[in-house]
Amino acid sequence: MASYQWMKFVSRTQIKNLSRKFDHARKKAMQPLIDLLLRLIKRRNAQEELLDKELVKRIVIVRSNRRIGNTVFLIPFVDQIKTTFPNAHITLILKEPWQKQLFAHLDVNQFLFSQFRLKNLRLCFKSLWALTKGSYDLALAPCGSSQDSIICALLNAKNKVAYKKARYSEAYTHTVAQKNTFGHAALQCLDLISQIYDSSAPIGNYRMILSHSEQARGLASRRAYSSHSQQLCISFFRGARGDKQLNDETWLKILNQFNQAATLPIHWIEVMAPDMSEPLLHNTSIYRAKGLRELAGFLKYNDAFISCDTGPLHLADAVDCRCIGLYTHTNPLVYGLLNEKSFHIDDIDNFDAATILQMVLSERPILAPSQALLTYYPTPTQSESEPSLSFEAVQTL
Repeated sequence: MASYQWMKFVSRTQIKNLSRKFDHARKKAMQPLIDLLLRLIKRRNAQEELLDKELVKRIVIVRSNRRIGNTVFLIPFVDQIKTTFPNAHITLILKEPWQKQLFAHLDVNQFLFSQFRLKNLRLCFKSLWALTKGSYDLALAPCGSSQDSIICALLNAKNKVAYKKARYSEAYTHTVAQKNTFGHAALQCLDLISQIYDSSAPIGNYRMILSHSEQARGLASRRAYSSHSQQLCISFFRGARGDKQLNDETWLKILNQFNQAATLPIHWIEVMAPDMSEPLLHNTSIYRAKGLRELAGFLKYNDAFISCDTGPLHLADAVDCRCIGLYTHTNPLVYGLLNEKSFHIDDIDNFDAATILQMVLSERPILAPSQALLTYYPTPTQSESEPSLSFEAVQTL
């Protein structure tokens, strides 16, 4: 009974944070085995000579990581590869099937999934074995984690390219120094291709494309809360992992500062994660999304969105939402917002709310009838009936 009472006071977030710390320690302890493993499993039919660019017809990009923010950060690299090799067949290896949705309408030809999780070794080995069946001219690991390196070692590819990391070099045929031409985490891998082919590669587009119907649904959801031009509609999300999570008292203080600084009344909407049972403000609106694409469509049409450095923040940034990011433990130069209409707060105890609102809300868009907003993007070629990802996954970043 005593054990049960103790468990009630341990939040779901605390359990996840402890699990992550254990996982980091486990990876560090296993590191000496990685190089040996790569030597044992790597395929022997790769070639040391770099293929001519014109001969690259089948490309595989490997990124075995399930965090939402990191998945969104891969969009510019995928876009860059599609632009650099317009006639190549592109395969994207992700960790789990739900991640496919974040790349909808980006013309990726094939998706595969590593299912790289120790808690289900049978599924993991089955998925990894399936990955060995393909044949590629070029395998790219822009982030080069231990999981990515293991997958690349297993792949049947003529050239395998990554940034130079001594402990993982056995997995690749070619490695280059990371120049870090672009400081942001979403752009750091954009000099990989230009180095191996000694050419100027285009800058990848950081944009998650919403279909016409997703835009219409997002706008309708937003207008259902408030369509009054003399009222601001601002959403916020309290969920965050580890030390990035702020307590309720801090959140109330932050929202109050914006209330006092705003020249128009603010209609607050709290975006709720599944494990949030009680909203911060009991006299305000709440929003629960059925999936990440639905959430992105809704946030796109808010006047602003406030969040710590989390998956939903980067999701909103990628659909051109005006974001206010609270950066207490991460560097906004590396993990910040790329939308020029957004703003970073790195000192939550001392910021000018009036100036931030003036900048973020400059040229505030008018919510026109939804049909007028359906011309923003070209009609997607892929199906709009992708399965929805539970908002549960938001808690993974």
